[in-house]
Amino acid sequence: MKMSKEEDYVDKGTYILIDKVQDPGNLGTIVRTAHAAGCSGVILTKGTVDLYNEKTLRSTMGSIFNISIIEDYDLSFTRNLKSQGYKLVCSSLDTEYNFYDINFSEKLIITVGNEGNGISEEIFNISDIKVKIPMPGGAESLNAAVAASIMIYEGVRQSLSNK
Repeated sequence: MKMSKEEDYVDKGTYILIDKVQDPGNLGTIVRTAHAAGCSGVILTKGTVDLYNEKTLRSTMGSIFNISIIEDYDLSFTRNLKSQGYKLVCSSLDTEYNFYDINFSEKLIITVGNEGNGISEEIFNISDIKVKIPMPGGAESLNAAVAASIMIYEGVRQSLSNK
């Protein structure tokens, strides 16, 4: 597995910020999806389920060895990315801005929040873009891994349609 330090790299691709996700299956699925989609890395905040949990490892299906994973317990890596022009994207029910309107050719950090409590106030307050995933069927929320996958693959869709 690529455990990376802040100074090891800064890339132009999308990062996924995992904020206190507790379900090991969700974390593993998000890591696997980020790898499959070609994301630059996965950032873990303090309070996120153990990356080495057996179910997490199983859910990654080996992707844990093929994508950079950064433990950012004080958010210094995230703040460094922001200082280099990355935009921190958070989901919110209190916005009219649809995540489909995001330009994924920009340098982005997509945040995935805790299953029960969502994105922490600290991260929400430093976000640059607040978006919502439309749910015309009326559901209140989506599973964390599902929401992450939808947003990650919108970036893939935009990239492929621009070629």
